[in-house]
Amino acid sequence: MSELQHEWPNLNGDDKQFWSHKWEAHGMCFEKLLDAFSYFKTTLELKNSVDLLRYLAEANITPSKVKAYTGNDISAAITSKTRFEPRLWCRASMLMEINICVDNLA
Repeated sequence: MSELQHEWPNLNGDDKQFWSHKWEAHGMCFEKLLDAFSYFKTTLELKNSVDLLRYLAEANITPSKVKAYTGNDISAAITSKTRFEPRLWCRASMLMEINICVDNLA
């Protein structure tokens, strides 16, 4: 649980409520294959195998309060390393979340 708290905290409130929502929204799709513990363990393993910050830095995309990057530039940097097209979630011109589907059937 400590790794989950470190790697996937809720930045706006209760961690357990947040993880419960993530399990209900995404993990339940894997219920026949993985229990909740195995789902989160696998999720962390996948997250640790994909170094998004390094991929972006190699494309000269680094966190900045003054420099803006296009969604296309961010997507291209990630796709070139993973072969998966990311889904970017932004709010008020800030990148909030990057989603990558690792199931080639999805």
